[in-house]
Amino acid sequence: MTGQNDQGSAQGNNTVRLGGSGNVLTLSGGGQNSVDVTGSGDTVNANSSTVTLEAGVGDTVNGSRDTISVTSGATLTASGASDTINLAGAVGRLGESAVVGVEGRRTT
Repeated sequence: MTGQNDQGSAQGNNTVRLGGSGNVLTLSGGGQNSVDVTGSGDTVNANSSTVTLEAGVGDTVNGSRDTISVTSGATLTASGASDTINLAGAVGRLGESAVVGVEGRRTT
């Protein structure tokens, strides 16, 4: 899905590449969804899905039990419950009442 300020939805097992800006993608139904986000200012609404934010984007992911990977220079705003968020040189903003565990190695 590529464009500006578009809205899209799908049900079932989906693999989506989301580009452009200001888009809203809603995934529902059973199955495993996978989203690769290459545009900024987009919103992904999904549960139990795998979402990857590519380098330099700034996007929002709403939903529960998602696995979200945020690559270098990307910014994530997330809301939901029981999400797994992998940050690699990225910035994450978590919603109110979020519980966060941080793992990593110490560098000096």
